[in-house]
Amino acid sequence: MNDATPKPKLTVTRWVFAVTGILIMLFTGGCTAYAVLMLTGDELGESLVSSIGYVLPYGLIPFLAGLLIWWLAVKSGR
Repeated sequence: MNDATPKPKLTVTRWVFAVTGILIMLFTGGCTAYAVLMLTGDELGESLVSSIGYVLPYGLIPFLAGLLIWWLAVKSGR
């Protein structure tokens, strides 16, 4: 079960893409979470649902793109 051949190390180009994907996820995910928290204020209910509905598409799509870039950089070719 234990494969004796080690996995190849990440090249510089793959490291650059992996870090780029992580930064995209960090900034889009963080900004989306911050925007949702600021839009909701202290109230919960309909304002929370409408806030998520407006903000999530703008943050979720880039977050998923960053996740895909990171995943391809780390897992591709291994």
